[in-house]
Amino acid sequence: MSARDRIRAVAETLREPRSVNWISEQADAAWSTTSEELQDLVDQGQLRRVETGETTRYQPDYTRSLFEEIRTLIEENTREELRNELAAITEEIEEWQATYDVETWEELEQSLADGDLASDELRERRDVIAFWRENEADRRLIKHALELYSDVEAAREQLTDVADRATSEFSFTQNDLSRRARPLYTADPSPRRSRPIDESSWLCGCTLSPVSTPPTVRHRGCRTGNLPE
Repeated sequence: MSARDRIRAVAETLREPRSVNWISEQADAAWSTTSEELQDLVDQGQLRRVETGETTRYQPDYTRSLFEEIRTLIEENTREELRNELAAITEEIEEWQATYDVETWEELEQSLADGDLASDELRERRDVIAFWRENEADRRLIKHALELYSDVEAAREQLTDVADRATSEFSFTQNDLSRRARPLYTADPSPRRSRPIDESSWLCGCTLSPVSTPPTVRHRGCRTGNLPE
């Protein structure tokens, strides 16, 4: 992964506004490279610049990120797949609720202050809290995706119809132009044999060179312009 890729990876996962120094340290990249890449992300609309006193900080555009994640879920999954994932998340959360006798991950987090818990138990509960929070975030996204699925699907079909009509009209125009550009007369590709020249058929009495002369033009060397009978 290049330095710019690392910078983007850090910037896209920011949970709060961070300075160039902080991001460059996390991405293990030069300050100048980090500053340039962050500015590019701002220009692309993926990051927002936040001025806090004399320090400039950066954070993701959470609104844009939210809609992009929802769109990705809709484009890459069917309704049935989203419903199945939602059911699996709910089932896992219910298991944690039963195991630790709590209703939310916040309540489980409060249990970490229990001095009777062993280090392994503390570590396990911290891991569960992290997974639980991720599941809650994923569940919200999936619910939004299911609510908007029909609207996005209809908009996508409308865009497809517009593209198909544009392609059809372009094809019709090309065919019409092709017909208009067609020559009025088509040359006969078959070879033609020259008829033997009969000098007696010419009124002028000129001696013709042994070439085929069309009867509609003056033959070579003739000054009278008389045509054969």
